[in-house]
Amino acid sequence: MEQEGRKEDFAEKKHGMERLEGMKEFLQEDKEILLQERLMLMETDMSARDNLCSAIKKLTAGKKRTEGSGAYSLVIAFLRSSYITGSHEFYIACYEEKPFVEEEAEGVCCSMDSFFQGAEDDCAVLYKKLQKEYVRILDGEKEELRRWYMDGMYKKCGTLLGKFLKETRWRDGAESPEGEEFQREAAEEAAADVYYGGYMEGLERIGKYYFSSGFEILQSGSMKYFEASVDKNYVPPLPIGGFGTIDKITLRKKRFYEMPQNLFFLTQDHMQTVFTDVITFPCFMVSGMVKDVMLSYNPFIKFARAVLYNRKRGTSAEYYIPFLGWEEAPEKEKIKGREALEIRNGDNSYVIMRMDLTESILRRGAVGIGLKEVSVI
Repeated sequence: MEQEGRKEDFAEKKHGMERLEGMKEFLQEDKEILLQERLMLMETDMSARDNLCSAIKKLTAGKKRTEGSGAYSLVIAFLRSSYITGSHEFYIACYEEKPFVEEEAEGVCCSMDSFFQGAEDDCAVLYKKLQKEYVRILDGEKEELRRWYMDGMYKKCGTLLGKFLKETRWRDGAESPEGEEFQREAAEEAAADVYYGGYMEGLERIGKYYFSSGFEILQSGSMKYFEASVDKNYVPPLPIGGFGTIDKITLRKKRFYEMPQNLFFLTQDHMQTVFTDVITFPCFMVSGMVKDVMLSYNPFIKFARAVLYNRKRGTSAEYYIPFLGWEEAPEKEKIKGREALEIRNGDNSYVIMRMDLTESILRRGAVGIGLKEVSVI
């Protein structure tokens, strides 16, 4: 844990947010108190519980199960992308093999928005406490603390969902009381162990879900895609003299082998500059961490390296320009199976990433990434 903390501290310094670790330590006790109070309120939220049960029913449909199929696991996974977009969705999927090993297992997204009403008020309480210790809190620091608090809340939801399972039995998308008759019927039914955790992360078992008369997994479509950008609360580094070299129009005209593989740019000085993990101006660039994650999904992506240097402050960071395939619109058949690609609309363009890639990046502590869900046509 100590080593993990040092790694996180190094990452914050690398991004130019040296105060963040101290802020978190200062607020840790208040954060835990607020989380416990919030969980107590969440226990009474029947709306979120009904949404979850309905989503499971939609996924399994209560149809006859395919003969010869193995034991199923039902996974409820929180999505870090959803506390950035504000949708607060959980991803629910049924796996016959080990969770997250299957390629794009069938799943559904379930809105748990009512669970998290009031969470922003908790963050306001933390900001107010922080003002007693710090003279000026930057917008980027506030957003990082908000994500830190929401991440903690998402992780603790497993305890709450496990309590739901102990108090009631989930069966065909509805609650059933415990009793001898139910136990006898359940013994003749298919049952799935229910697990909770972050998407593509370690999971904890929180209970069982019972299927009456067997079941069959529904086809639920492709994964979501998100437009990757810089969150409005952060000021990313702005390269000087990038036009004619790495602006979007110039890059469209060049192939990878025509580009210098190592570039150097000074950046404009701004007191709130943060070396965000994604930059969108003058072109789309990513940090070394994001590059490595993208390569783990697709080892054939090519990158040009650019060093951005703030001369006044003596700070620098390496960024990488990915050369991605592109389409004119996010059409389902054209983007199917692609982890990341560029969407070009006239002179405008933006990069979209698939949900699993996005979650892998956020899980590694990405800073400053903004996300907007893209409508796939």
